Amino acid sequence: MRSLNVLNDARISALKARGGENLTLVARGAVTVPQGQRFAGQDSYDVAYRAEMTRLLGPEDAGAGDGLLGRARELADDPQGRDPVRAAADRGAEWRERHARARESDEAGDYEQALERVIGAEGDEATGASFDRLDAALEQALVHEQDEFERAARAGGGALTGLVAGSLALAAVGAAAAGVGIARRLAEYR
Repeated sequence: MRSLNVLNDARISALKARGGENLTLVARGAVTVPQGQRFAGQDSYDVAYRAEMTRLLGPEDAGAGDGLLGRARELADDPQGRDPVRAAADRGAEWRERHARARESDEAGDYEQALERVIGAEGDEATGASFDRLDAALEQALVHEQDEFERAARAGGGALTGLVAGSLALAAVGAAAAGVGIARRLAEYR
């Protein structure tokens, strides 16, 4: 269950990061972080992108082991669960690198190049391709973990099959014992 929660949080962070990345290009620097706050003057959507990528992958200098994907990999208990999470982390690192190149183009004033590096044609070096592969890997990991959860729930439910019959038998024994006890008390008064 914990692995499902972490994977869902990771997917949400990836979607938020993608939204921030796209809005960075749409806003074209028009929305900045207010003065007096951390990252003042920087594009607020790019700041949001970086925050979500840090949540997803961990700090840039720490690799991909500290974020949600690192925790999801630790919680996965078999290769079928770990491999797609590892692939998602690799795609996330790739996405982060590609995003940095797109931001360099945008900040240098080459909006068309930045746009191409974010949206680009399918199968190329765009950040969108990295996001799509990351999302597909997360979907694969989520499907696997959901199947594992359902299998465990069914196995646990099988252990409870005799619970109803056992409860009825105990209730019958309790009623019989109460009847015997009442009969003895009544016999004392006769």
